[in-house]
Amino acid sequence: MAEQSLHLSHDIVRSGSCLCGHVKYQLTGEPSNASLCHCLNCKKTSGSAFWCTGWFSKKQMTLTASSPSDLKTYEDRDTESGSPLWRKFCSNCGSTLFAESPRTDDFIVVALGSLDKDQKPWNTTIEVYAKDDYGWVPQKEGVKVFQGKIERI
Repeated sequence: MAEQSLHLSHDIVRSGSCLCGHVKYQLTGEPSNASLCHCLNCKKTSGSAFWCTGWFSKKQMTLTASSPSDLKTYEDRDTESGSPLWRKFCSNCGSTLFAESPRTDDFIVVALGSLDKDQKPWNTTIEVYAKDDYGWVPQKEGVKVFQGKIERI
């Protein structure tokens, strides 16, 4: 029975897009992690107290609508981890959608706020750079909390 449940979770497809709809994507299966990042750069890119993301293998993500000019990359070199982060955003509306890093090899980090209206995000599994949180965001029980960066999960 557990094998059947695991198989079914790989068949789950969720969709998302930028605000204007020029960039659309699909995610197949579950993320390896759902995280909140409290670092200053993620706060600035999200415009919020943290950036909520899901970590997926690049094989799990498919762009379903986009032209090469729709998706732009900002190379964030001034990161607390010391590794560059390639932040992907829509060139039309500016929505931040994804991020990639040489530290995460074949993974892509997806902004969970870009999921479509009827798509339910996952429960948070980790928080990073908790040393920089604002103090008014309560930490959930069972979530792994890292004060700074994590080497590997």
